[in-house]
Amino acid sequence: MGKIEKEGLAGDRAYERAQHLKRLWTLGLLMALVVAAGRHFVGLAAAPEFQIHSDDLMWMYRYQNLPRAALRTTNTDYVHFEYLPGHEAPADDLAYIHGLDQPAFTRYVFHYLLSWAGKLPAGELADWDYAHDFQWNVEKGNVAPREAVRVVRVVNAALMIGAAALVFIAVARAVTPAAGFVAGLYLVLHSATVDVMWSIGSDPLLWFCMAGALLLWVGLGASLWGAILLGVAGGLAAGAKINGAIVVIGYAVWVLAKRRPKWALLSLGAGLLTFVLVNPICFARGVLGVPRMLWELVAWRSVRAEMTARHFPAYAGQARWRLFFYLLGSWWVLLPLVLVSRRFRRLESAVWWAMALTVGHALMVTAPLPRYLYPLQAGLVIGAITAYWPMRLGIGRRWLRGVRERLSGGG
Repeated sequence: MGKIEKEGLAGDRAYERAQHLKRLWTLGLLMALVVAAGRHFVGLAAAPEFQIHSDDLMWMYRYQNLPRAALRTTNTDYVHFEYLPGHEAPADDLAYIHGLDQPAFTRYVFHYLLSWAGKLPAGELADWDYAHDFQWNVEKGNVAPREAVRVVRVVNAALMIGAAALVFIAVARAVTPAAGFVAGLYLVLHSATVDVMWSIGSDPLLWFCMAGALLLWVGLGASLWGAILLGVAGGLAAGAKINGAIVVIGYAVWVLAKRRPKWALLSLGAGLLTFVLVNPICFARGVLGVPRMLWELVAWRSVRAEMTARHFPAYAGQARWRLFFYLLGSWWVLLPLVLVSRRFRRLESAVWWAMALTVGHALMVTAPLPRYLYPLQAGLVIGAITAYWPMRLGIGRRWLRGVRERLSGGG
């Protein structure tokens, strides 16, 4: 081997070592900031004024009672059915409505985590009376067990920290470590994180699964194992919250655009199979009744949208295209930039993942609540970062060079 070749190899190794060190330092900085943010949000959850959420009792009831294959025993119309615990309704009706209203994966995770921690509530829970105000319910003791709520919130904080780390690794691999750092930091420091952590619901687990899907998407791309594992990750994401199905659909569209229809069908099939297997309610009418139960699940989401419209009448009366821009808020100006970027046209994975979240949530979200809008806005911003990061840096460098030249000339 000649001297020039040896010097070239040494240079390549030095470059690779420098890149690895850069990624490690960036990840270390991100984790320090993420842990600080996580401690801050956990501290908020421990503050007296941040202890109680009106939905806590409903979620704790779900975590207390494992999902099962139940059917309703009354003919009460969906829209008029009170599905909160404690109302006068047969147990099977409650199990059925809760099974449709919330996919089972989240319930399994927190049921066993609370059992392991020794904090799973025993006995009948109180009811939150929506006919009275917040203070009245608190004074009457209509609150979920505080220790159990604290365990769920701490786990949710850990899931959000994990999601930020997965987003960093994926975007750092797809673009640069600096881009991954900004994307992960945006995910954690978004103002809606407070709303996500306040509710003890399924949003953090959804984010963790969607971020895991992003890492698989970037790492495996359009391949056999990519299709299978993306389907499983997306099925679990949908099992955490139905919106998670968006990542499988987005991946399937991406693979179809790459002219791999068999892998697209394989991914969708793996996602659907995973979702069905983790949701016992799908088998309430037997194996042959699974399609009907899936239809009932979709019908229930429509009913939930109608129920939400009662609380947001002005929002519900808007045309869908207006809602799209309303939900995006000031971020909508980024949408054309992402759609015309060369990375989007080249079908690059991280950009498509981000656009799947943005468009999918814009179509599915049913209320202008911060934690509902969080995936939509975060998807669009991460999409803009992954689509334009190198170009933005180049523009910035040229602008600074021009400023220096003008200042030098003026001196």
